[in-house]
Amino acid sequence: MDPLTAAATIIQVADFGLSVVSEIYRYIDLYITAEQRLERVAKHVELTSDLLQNVGDLFRDRAIERIMTESVKRTAVSTAKECESILKELLEIVDKARYALAVLRAPIG
Repeated sequence: MDPLTAAATIIQVADFGLSVVSEIYRYIDLYITAEQRLERVAKHVELTSDLLQNVGDLFRDRAIERIMTESVKRTAVSTAKECESILKELLEIVDKARYALAVLRAPIG
């Protein structure tokens, strides 16, 4: 084999190996910070849910409800529906992650 061809092949494999190492470190970083990121998402969902609960309570108060414009009411309902859609997507993601984890933990063989 031509020395230049051999050198090019070896260097190409080495570059690929370094690329794989980089991806492994990126994965490790994602794995290590996953708990913190999930806790932040959970906190945002909790705060959003509390806020929506409070808005819903305002709608039950007749004195406040009477002074709300139709635009405010439509915006509140539209926002609640968008939140519901996002929450459903989050639940699907959690379900898929839970399933993937179960598969990874399942005994082989």
